Amino acid sequence: MLTLSIRNTYTHDIRLKDGRFISSKRDDLGMGTISVKYLVERYHGILKYNYDKGIFEASLLLNPLMK
Repeated sequence: MLTLSIRNTYTHDIRLKDGRFISSKRDDLGMGTISVKYLVERYHGILKYNYDKGIFEASLLLNPLMK
């Protein structure tokens, strides 16, 4: 098992569309969250997002040995 925590600061409003995060740079899905979701799916993991007080965090639990 492998755990990762990815954090970024933010100063804008967090926007969601159909349960997915919208980029702060353009009016489309955020590439960072898409990349993280891909890793979780590829390595049979669990993903949790948390955002509060200017910190956006993606926490991942991955199982790279699972087939």
